[in-house]
Amino acid sequence: MKIRLLPTLLFLFLWMVSSQVSSNSEEKPLPIASSAQSGESIDALTKSAKGGNAKAQFDLGMRYESGQGVKSDEEKSLEWLNKAATQGSLEAQLHLGSLYSRGEKLVKDEQKASSWFEKAAAQGDADAQYWIALRYFEGQGVLKDSKKGLTWLQKAADAGNAPAQANLASLYEAGGIVPKDMDKAVSWYQKAADKNYKEAQTKLATMYYLGTAIKKDDGKAFSWSTKAAGNGDQFAQYLLGMMYARGEGAEKNETLAIKWLEKAAKQKQVLAQRDLGRLYLSSNDFNDYKKAVYWYQKAVKQGDVTAKSELSKLADAMAQAYISQIKKSDSPSTIVAVIKGIPDAPAVAQPAISAWIEGNASSVLPPYLALLAERKLGSNPQEAMQWYLVSKLRIDSDALRCSGTKALTSKDLKPESIAPKVTQYINENPKEAATAGKKAQEWNTAHPPANSPGWLCSPNPGASQESLLPSA
Repeated sequence: MKIRLLPTLLFLFLWMVSSQVSSNSEEKPLPIASSAQSGESIDALTKSAKGGNAKAQFDLGMRYESGQGVKSDEEKSLEWLNKAATQGSLEAQLHLGSLYSRGEKLVKDEQKASSWFEKAAAQGDADAQYWIALRYFEGQGVLKDSKKGLTWLQKAADAGNAPAQANLASLYEAGGIVPKDMDKAVSWYQKAADKNYKEAQTKLATMYYLGTAIKKDDGKAFSWSTKAAGNGDQFAQYLLGMMYARGEGAEKNETLAIKWLEKAAKQKQVLAQRDLGRLYLSSNDFNDYKKAVYWYQKAVKQGDVTAKSELSKLADAMAQAYISQIKKSDSPSTIVAVIKGIPDAPAVAQPAISAWIEGNASSVLPPYLALLAERKLGSNPQEAMQWYLVSKLRIDSDALRCSGTKALTSKDLKPESIAPKVTQYINENPKEAATAGKKAQEWNTAHPPANSPGWLCSPNPGASQESLLPSA
């Protein structure tokens, strides 16, 4: 089975042109005020706050919120924070906006959150400008207004806010709210990437890798994906892993390819999971079908239809390899070897192996029916006992065919050894076993086996049984 090790370029392209750069600059409550750390007494702070000092009002509000140096009191905290914010305290405005937005200590109120953020934005705070821009684009706590959103986003980007720069770049890349302009898009992505904003770094890496919007440059793609991957971006980790796997932008290195693909895969990056499966199958140095199956299954659980199809083909190929061994086994030694080896087959291949044995029950050698019985015990004990007893009937019958030779009686070929759990179940359930025995007799009569191939007979009466079996 030939496995492709190529990333899905169409997917990469769609991801690049459709994804909006998300914000990592969350609306976070501010830390406890510096005055709380300075040890200023509550009495002194209260006196200053009552005297109209906005900084003292904010600090006092934060003290009441945290319970530092005073009993925690949310009502008094909100009172003093509001006084400070109304007087123009930037810190208080930002903090109140965050509290109302998150709804953690106050009842969630998006309108109040937007109002305080816009006041902070008007004072030139770049974070607040970015947050209120997103709120105007989304209509969160304000009437949706893309024009106002763009105005605030531009101000935040000009002030050096990396998420704002990246989102402004995505607008120029997509077109619509602003005229499409790839030069401006790349320029703003570059500004955000230079500030170590991983989403912008990943976008640049993808754009340079595909070469659809700008000139393809594997070196720059590799450089930006390395930076973004180091910052934890799962898609960049995937892209970097694939570039190492294919020798693009850097010398081919399967060790580093696996390292970065696994980092992405562990973050549930589905393409990385799928391509890890491919790599573990195709690699000369790291060939490991168990790991290949493991990562394919991870991708399948996330709904990847390509991984599901490839895993199915892989399972069939593995099953056919074992089935081929079953077909070729015509001596005690090979039968024992195959029976001992089948349990090591990947779990995904096991159902097909069992289904083939059952579908060819009238022609397969009896020990394989005992193996089938052991596998069926958990799901269908009655069928398990039936196949076990058919196996026993046929082994006993074949032993009688060894005319002029000595029938082999190695314990490795007996149903008791091949299917110990079924043996125990039969001993513990004699009535059920009797019913299964009748069905086994009926089935065996209706499906007479082919002439014995001599698998159970030694070449001559004096031949050693053990000489035909694998050495320990």
